[in-house]
Amino acid sequence: MAARLPNEKVESRLVAEWVEATWPDRRIPRTYNLKLGRLPEELIAALGIKPTYFTRARWFCDCVVEEPDKLVLIEGKIEQESSAVGQLLFYRWLIDRTQDFPYSKDKPRELVLLVTREIEDLELFAKEIGIQVEHYEPTWIMPHLERRTRR
Repeated sequence: MAARLPNEKVESRLVAEWVEATWPDRRIPRTYNLKLGRLPEELIAALGIKPTYFTRARWFCDCVVEEPDKLVLIEGKIEQESSAVGQLLFYRWLIDRTQDFPYSKDKPRELVLLVTREIEDLELFAKEIGIQVEHYEPTWIMPHLERRTRR
């Protein structure tokens, strides 16, 4: 029996494979698990600690791709897909509050929810609020999902 992977590892693999297939040109900048949110600068200065200490206390977007004319924020989900809608909206808002954001904050932002199955109501809602839904079902995902349902 294959080892069970936590959802975040499976979702990371799902996103990475889809991003690499969608943007095969490695010159297009992309960052996986990009940390978002403000760093507590006063606390960092007062305690004299490194900003990296707060890495786990920040939110992160599965992937941000910087195209010449826009930023693409991608969140992948294999379960509870609707939760990613709020995450993407929050991440779009957080970019302006992230001091160490590595890309241009002036570019328009495209939000992409990456899922493994069609969910009609979720897709209709996402489209209404400006979130693009993409489907990606690699061959390895179904055995993983089947193992999860047998638990």
